[in-house]
Amino acid sequence: MWCRIAAHMTAMPFIDVAVFNRKPTLRTLFHTLVHVAQFEVVGVERVMKGYFETLNESGLWMVVPYEEQAYQLDARYTRDPRDTFSVEKEVREWAASGRFN
Repeated sequence: MWCRIAAHMTAMPFIDVAVFNRKPTLRTLFHTLVHVAQFEVVGVERVMKGYFETLNESGLWMVVPYEEQAYQLDARYTRDPRDTFSVEKEVREWAASGRFN
């Protein structure tokens, strides 16, 4: 299943590096960097565990809390790139509230 998902992705974050399969849009770049921030704040093992548990339970990529947050934040960024906010703060708030569990 992972190969099937990865084939349709435009980017893949690897801890503090992102790999793109074509020139990224600003939205794709932002979304991917949200994942890099999640790895940094929450920890790689916890993020990966969250992905695998959610995928095993639901089979749906979009309901993984880390994806949900990345899509919400990239939509917020896209609506108004001049409206600055801290991705790190947002990730920390989700982690503290238990939304990644």
